[in-house]
Formats: sequence, structure tokens, C-alpha cells
Amino acid sequence: MNVENNQALDNLYDYAIDLLASPEKFHSQAVQETIEQVARSILNYDPEELSDLPFSIRVAVIDRSLEHKQVDQIQHFLKSDICSAIMNQDHHMDSLAEYFIEVIDDGRSARIRDNRLDDAHLQTVINKINNAVESLILDNCKIFKKLPDFQNLNNLKSIIIRSALNLSDISTLNTAENLEYLEIHNAMDIESFEALKDNKELKTLIADRCGVSSIETLTSLEKLSHLELSKCFHLTDYVHGDKPLLKSLIELKNLEVLNLSHIFGLKNATPLATLSRLKQLDISNTGIQDLTPLSELENLESLTVDAKQEVPELSDRVEIRTVDRD
Repeated sequence: MNVENNQALDNLYDYAIDLLASPEKFHSQAVQETIEQVARSILNYDPEELSDLPFSIRVAVIDRSLEHKQVDQIQHFLKSDICSAIMNQDHHMDSLAEYFIEVIDDGRSARIRDNRLDDAHLQTVINKINNAVESLILDNCKIFKKLPDFQNLNNLKSIIIRSALNLSDISTLNTAENLEYLEIHNAMDIESFEALKDNKELKTLIADRCGVSSIETLTSLEKLSHLELSKCFHLTDYVHGDKPLLKSLIELKNLEVLNLSHIFGLKNATPLATLSRLKQLDISNTGIQDLTPLSELENLESLTVDAKQEVPELSDRVEIRTVDRD
């Protein structure tokens, strides 16, 4: 929808501009809601119409626009010395930085959130982050398709990625040589964990709603002890076939936590009985019916199953958690 072709939106847009012309009102809830409503409606507009507004306010509107990549102000800011200074300080020096990154006070954690940075812009931000950062969160960054190169973040140990709806290429994870913890949520375009095969320090991998169809490459990760594959619907082990998922799982001998919830087509729990170090196991919303083989898991402390499943041989020594079948 083009705002110029809609009188109601025209009026709303003018109202928003009038409000935003007073920077002291910018942080009020009413103004923020108006920004959101207008920006969601404007797909095509001339950025020069906003030229008289404070830069941070222009970005607030532009960042919500599907056409923001045509606006060069963002790139100018990312290349600026003030941007570098902000990203290498323990505290923010400019409210505009909050649209791109948050740096925790101890300088060890950073979060890039709620923006439409493309691959190049995201790489620019990453390159400016203090290399002392150990934990990085990419939260609701919906445009970028390829993870940036992490070579300059020599101390990076933890990466959390949420709602990266267009992310498909994670090949640069092999540049995070000290990575110990990785979470990826809502990234169905990710089809392979091939990039992780050389991350020898990786201990925890949480993949929720990812499009991977195999975990074979994870079998080389000797330190991997925590693996969650919830709602990775392309991982299956149907009755007929080579059972690739379970075949790979039985090679991960150091697993202590395993979540296979919502992986349909699992039928047989017997291979899981070989994971002798397992302490926590979630097989809710799978096809597994017979839980008898799990009685061999002497270290098992908690088991999550469907509400109607019976686990008489385990209930005396294992905490049983039940969930309703979706």
C-alpha cells in the first residue's frame, strides 16, 4: 500500500510527523504506537520528507519500512567514528545505537535486535564490536540471509539467534573457533549443520524450528553434551529406511541432555538406550510408544513424554514430565 494513495493514511502520517517534530515527545507510548502504525503502512515514500526530523527518529520510522535498504543514512552511521566508539564502550553514548546493538555493562555481551539489517550492514556492525565480547544475541533480525564472519571476535563463546526468518547460510560459524554454546530459533531455511563439524569446543546446540534434515556432521563433536532438536520437522526416522537420525544419535556418546520433541516418525527407543550418560530426555510428540528400553539408562534423571504414555519401569527413580500431545 502506498500512503499517497490513501487519505486516511495521509492524515495519520501528517499527524505522526507533527508529533515527531518534538523530540521530547518521542519516547511517549502514544508516539511510539503511532510510529509503528504509520511505518507498517508505508511501503514507498521519499525519505527526504523526514529530513527535518532528528536522525534517530528518522531511523525509527525507516527501520520499520520494507524499503529501508534504499536509505543510505543507516550505512553512513555504521561507517562513522561515533558508531565505532559506541560499540566499544560499556555504555551507550547515543540513542541511535540502540537500533543496532546493545552492549552489556561488563563489555562481555552484545545484542543486535529488532532491525532489518542486510548481510553487508550486519557484517559492518559485527566488525565494530569490541573483540572482548563472549556472548552475542541476534534477535529478530529478519532480513539478513548469511551469518557474518566472526573472526574478529576471538573470545566469542556463545551465539543465540532468534527469528532469523531469511537466514539460510551459517557457513561462517566455522570462524567462531571457541564457540561452546549455540541456539538457533525459527530459521527453517537452515538445511545443514555442516558448518559446525569443526567447532570442537561446542558443548550445547539448541535448534528449534530449523530446516535441517541430518545431524550426521555433529558426530565429530566430542564435547557435545546438550542437544535439542525440537520441531525440526525435516528430521525423521520412518519405519522404512536407514533411520539416519537415530543412527547419528547413537554416536554422540557424551550426550547428557537430549530433546527430540515434535520430531514425528520416531518409532523405536532402543537406540537411545545406548546413550548411557543421558540425564534429561524429551521424546514428547514423537511416534515412540514402547519406553521399556529407556530403563537401561542408569543416569537418567528426568523424562518428558506425552500425557497418555505409561512409564512404569522408570517412574520410581526418574522424574516424569508429561505434556499434552499437540
